[in-house]
Amino acid sequence: MAKLLYIDPFGGAAGDMLLGALLDLGVARERLQEVLGGLHLPGWRLDSERVSRHGFAGTRVTVHVEGGVHPHVTWPTSRSCWAGRSCRSACASGPWPPSDASSPPRRRCTA
Repeated sequence: MAKLLYIDPFGGAAGDMLLGALLDLGVARERLQEVLGGLHLPGWRLDSERVSRHGFAGTRVTVHVEGGVHPHVTWPTSRSCWAGRSCRSACASGPWPPSDASSPPRRRCTA
């Protein structure tokens, strides 16, 4: 029987907190890293640890990016990029999304 998780982030959701919640729900860290690896984004790793603050406990996930910085891309820029329109800010460090022989064909940004 398939399991389904419905998330309704009416006020938004921080990615690191959502990843921590998935780990707390029982998703294996290896599986989470495998799925995120499917995004074909180079130079990242996850660290996780159990934390407790003011009586609340959970899993803190930290996403480390090679070089310590990453480009911040807005939703409108991402949408334009996915639609095949120009996305200079998203492509500042190279074509986005990356594509190689091992991944399925993807649209590439034009800078």
